[in-house]
This record gives sequence, structure tokens and C-alpha cells, in this order.
Amino acid sequence: MFRVLAKSMIVGLAVASLGAASITDASAATWHKGTPKVMRGSWIYHSKELGYPAWGQRKIHAKTMTNHDKGMPKVAFKNITYRSVGHGKYKLRFRSHLIAKKYHEKWAWGTLTFKVSKNRLIVTTHSFPPYHHGTI
Repeated sequence: MFRVLAKSMIVGLAVASLGAASITDASAATWHKGTPKVMRGSWIYHSKELGYPAWGQRKIHAKTMTNHDKGMPKVAFKNITYRSVGHGKYKLRFRSHLIAKKYHEKWAWGTLTFKVSKNRLIVTTHSFPPYHHGTI
């Protein structure tokens, strides 16, 4: 009787210790420096949905990003950090400013959420058409 009780206690302690060991403090909400590798490259869109012919280009590098839409000044992004918010979705925090000197704009903090799906880059926080790989 004592042996059966001792064996069951040992097995119970082993199972409890394995269960406690498998609990980790890993968080998918960790902010990483730079840009996600899957987003890097040159992305463009062409659209007539806006009521006029439009195009835009977004160049994404490891630590920086630029954006240029037809008729608008280029925008530079730096101090980029990102985190994954779902399968293929990334939230980016950054500092941005207009490259054109006539605007004299200072650096400002911003946030955008992107989704990468089927070789398309979608800005989910704005109503832009989807981007695809290419150059203008």
C-alpha cells in the first residue's frame, strides 16, 4: 500500500513539475527594431479608383522606409520598430517627415499597420489600394 502511494506521489510530482516547466513568458507583442524581412523591397500601386490616375511607391529597407505618391512630396521614415499582430500583419511605429525642404516639417511619431498576403502589401490603417512588387 505504501509503495503504491509513494509511486503515485512521485508520478504526480513529476507531472506537476513538467507542467510548470512548460509555462513560459514568451510574448508575441515584443517590439523589434527595423522592418520585417517579408516587407522589404520596392512596392508600387496604380489606381483609377480614386477618380483620377494615381500611383504610389513605398521602398522598405532594413532600418528605413520612404513613401512617394503622385503629386505629393516624399516622406522618410526612421527609428522603425514593429511587432506582429496576426498572421502576416505587422504594426510599425516610426518617426517620419516630408523630404521636401519647403515644408520645414519636423520629425513626428506615427503608426501604421500592414498586411502581407499573396505578394501584396496592404496598408490596413488607410484606404490605399494594395501595393505589389515593382518600381515606377
